[in-house]
Amino acid sequence: MEVVRGQDAMLNCETYDSTYFQWFKDGTTLMTTSNKFRTVGDDKHSTLVIKQFNEYDEGKYKSLVLFFIITDFLFQVFILV
Repeated sequence: MEVVRGQDAMLNCETYDSTYFQWFKDGTTLMTTSNKFRTVGDDKHSTLVIKQFNEYDEGKYKSLVLFFIITDFLFQVFILV
C-alpha cells in the first residue's frame, strides 16, 4: 500500500465473526487511542487510521483478530513521494 506524505492512511480489516481486534506496527502493539493512531469499527470491522502519515510511519502493520481461531492480517505501508 502506498500513501501520500501528510495524508491520513486507513487500513481495513474485516471478518465474518469476531469480537476483538488488536493492531501492531513492526511487532509492537499500537496505542490506538493516541493522537497518531485511531481505530474505528464494530465487532466485524476494524479500521486503523494513521493521522498525517510520514516516513516514521512506514512499516509492517498487522491486525490480530480473535474469534474461534486466531488470525492475523499483514499490511505493508510506504510513503508515495
